[in-house]
Amino acid sequence: MVDAALTATATAMTNLANSLNQGTEKNLLTVEFFKGDGTQDPERWLQEFRRAAAANNWNNDRKLELAPVYLKGVALDWYQNHANFTAFDDNANQPTSFKHEFRVRFHTRKQKALWQKELFEIKQGTDSVDTYVNKFRELKERVDRTNAFPADFIVQLFIQGLRPEYAINVQANEPADLAAAITSAIRWETGHIMANKKNNETDQAIKQLTDQIAQLSINLAQKQQPPILTSTNYVDTNNRPDQDHN
Repeated sequence: MVDAALTATATAMTNLANSLNQGTEKNLLTVEFFKGDGTQDPERWLQEFRRAAAANNWNNDRKLELAPVYLKGVALDWYQNHANFTAFDDNANQPTSFKHEFRVRFHTRKQKALWQKELFEIKQGTDSVDTYVNKFRELKERVDRTNAFPADFIVQLFIQGLRPEYAINVQANEPADLAAAITSAIRWETGHIMANKKNNETDQAIKQLTDQIAQLSINLAQKQQPPILTSTNYVDTNNRPDQDHN
């Protein structure tokens, strides 16, 4: 009885705390101003705005209220001349949805061309495979939202951007799709890291052994050195002058 009562009380307190927190707006993340002059990536700004909205507990109505606060210049002028927004994100009514109309306006032909150039020229460089995959997927989503590009073409774009030591092996595996190519690349990276770690450990062991042998050689050489001779003066008693016997 007592345990049941305590459990019920704890549950009630937890539910009350959750209900109180649900309506509390926070200020954990800030949002950069979007100018709409072509110097910023509109999709990246939209993603950052939605991240801030989630962290700050903004509901859909609040997102629609705050979106224009973070607009400047061209972007703010566009918003002020598009006064019939009814929701921040509404797939059923896209002409009055902020997110959809924002993309229509700022996903310009120039911006799409820049994204496509980045996708076609993307390189892994010093990034991990995971980081490269995230960048590739992000660009692919911006350039090819409807999956119009052939799957084989996307796979080849992904492989050609990998570091050479991974690309040649992933290509040899003949992945059927992008997911298979990604899985293969991650496996080759893992194997590469493990091999390098093993080689480093072997090199370190060899170095330690070499140092020990060198020290032993020094110690042995010191023990085998001939003794240092020192001169000793002896008194020749046979050649002593005759003593005077009086």
